[in-house]
Amino acid sequence: MPRTLLARVAPIWVLALVIGSVLPDAAKIAIGTHYWHRLYHLLSFGSTAYLLTLIARTTRERLYALLFVIALGAAIEFSQHAIFGNSIEWWDIRDDTLGVLLAAVLSQWSALRQKLVRQT
Repeated sequence: MPRTLLARVAPIWVLALVIGSVLPDAAKIAIGTHYWHRLYHLLSFGSTAYLLTLIARTTRERLYALLFVIALGAAIEFSQHAIFGNSIEWWDIRDDTLGVLLAAVLSQWSALRQKLVRQT
């Protein structure tokens, strides 16, 4: 998959992640994400981090991508606290970070990276 296509998809992906994360609890229950809450955090933030590392060209850019996704997860939690008055769910930030760390490990396998991203 060309890096340029991934770069076009990434902002939409991140926006969808933010919107899905900031939904009120009633909406999350209605769509069923509360059943797999921890897995949702691991997969959604991990896949976002992985997507951004695929786009990155250098090790420094990959590190910034990983740190960005961890910061995004924390910012979303604090936003939910500010908007809805929810308590800050530190375990959500932990699960987001675990997903990002898993993505970091996966992104190091250059063979997989080469198959997914044609250097353009």
